[in-house]
Amino acid sequence: MLISLWVRQKYKKLIMSLALLYASFYAVAYAWSIDTVYTQQIGIAKIGKYYIPYYLILGEIPISIPKIDIPTNVSFPMDITKNEASILGLYYLPVHHLFFLAPRHWKAISYAASDDGHVYLKLCGNNGCLKFHSDGGCSGCAQNDASKYLPWVKPFNVQNHNMFVGQKIVKLSNNIFVISYPYRSTLFDRNVNGIIHYVSNTKWDYYSSAWFFAPNLSHNLAITVLNFILKYDSYF
Repeated sequence: MLISLWVRQKYKKLIMSLALLYASFYAVAYAWSIDTVYTQQIGIAKIGKYYIPYYLILGEIPISIPKIDIPTNVSFPMDITKNEASILGLYYLPVHHLFFLAPRHWKAISYAASDDGHVYLKLCGNNGCLKFHSDGGCSGCAQNDASKYLPWVKPFNVQNHNMFVGQKIVKLSNNIFVISYPYRSTLFDRNVNGIIHYVSNTKWDYYSSAWFFAPNLSHNLAITVLNFILKYDSYF
């Protein structure tokens, strides 16, 4: 009888623990779900010696992340060509104070952030996209995501492993990698260019990435967009 009671109590604690775990997971997942996101031009920014449109990406900000005032008189020293300046705009994401270069008039179609450092942004337009993603404090997520592009990284969850085929990898530093892989569709036959920041040690794994795909624009523009992230993004 006492054993039976002890077992019921242990199972009750286990069920309660699982319920709390599920609830916390659901809360995080729900916080990640942002139904509406807007992209709005708010002024002009200076990149190098050129002035380009300045856009604000509006969406939900997690309560525990302090809201940041929108920067004005924004200027970044960086060499870009006159032709690139005629194509590009500067986009500001208030969460974690992030700036991105991308073709002007693009729209944020997906955006999510959480207070543990997770950020996901997808800017698209004119048959192209810029995608930015960081796994923040989720070590297993970082390991899984890195394993899709870096063959020497073992996935945290083998069942979910889906390795990209045909990618080319250039190592810029111990933790920064330039990746390109072929994108094939009925309309386009072009490489996707990206950068990955991956750190792995005995305590944790960290992963951030940015990808640029615009078949109608030059490869040099992709280099400029990704170089800006490498230079000014705190995630890299």
